[in-house]
Amino acid sequence: AGVKIEDYDCLRQFGQGIRWIGNGEVTESANLWCDIITLDGAETLAEYTEEFYANTPAITRNSYGGGFAYYVGTQLGPLTMETLVAELVRASGIRG
Repeated sequence: AGVKIEDYDCLRQFGQGIRWIGNGEVTESANLWCDIITLDGAETLAEYTEEFYANTPAITRNSYGGGFAYYVGTQLGPLTMETLVAELVRASGIRG
């Protein structure tokens, strides 16, 4: 997937904001856990926005064969999931 997971952290009491790159808007908070991701060929699609994790990858995409491999490093809320699914549909060329 073009990433290395260095560690993870449980987000028991606090959520972690997520922002899509290029959109600049914090859509909502991630909950439960937060992977600490190091890029190894992948690109960042969304990043964490707060504290220790600020500006580090939360969702990545890497070219693989004729397609892409995506990695999601946290539990997504419905708005962020909707944005990710829209990206997957766009990248796959599915037309509605």
